[in-house]
Amino acid sequence: VLKQVVNSNYKIEQLEKEAEFNNSATNNIRLADAYLEVGRYNEAAGLYEGCRVGFLAEDEALSRKLVNAYYMAGSFDKCEALGNEIAGQKSFKNATERIRIALALHQLGKTDQAKVHFEDLNRTFTNYEHRLAYCQFFISTNDLNSAKALVNELASEFEMMKGPERRLHREAIRQVANMQQSLGR
Repeated sequence: VLKQVVNSNYKIEQLEKEAEFNNSATNNIRLADAYLEVGRYNEAAGLYEGCRVGFLAEDEALSRKLVNAYYMAGSFDKCEALGNEIAGQKSFKNATERIRIALALHQLGKTDQAKVHFEDLNRTFTNYEHRLAYCQFFISTNDLNSAKALVNELASEFEMMKGPERRLHREAIRQVANMQQSLGR
């Protein structure tokens, strides 16, 4: 553990020096990514925000990173605002960052809006990470019947999968089995 801390601190120090020497968007984004990895969410968000100018003002990858940073920093209102800004982008439709936006809405007391996001992401035989988050959302709102129904639906989908596909979704299958056990099938 100590070695990881020393290595990550060294990496961050190097990235900070690079960003100081050459204050480019690329260097700042790399530094923000490193900050995000070690839990310095507010600093990461600040750097990402600073990069959203010029040709990067509407960069989808940067916007996604910023959504994650806002959510992790607990800036749910900013997460919601940015989510509204980028919601119309076609490739954002199935993005995992929509989970963060839905959860931010829930944190802000806009549970019905959060549910709309999750419902839009709830498509059979796909979006397993999104649907697992939806199950957690149901549990957090004490809608255990809906949680059980969705967990059982996921389990039946996984039963239909063959070898390579099952291996690909091994973690999701494990999580569904754990949820089924905790919810009592």
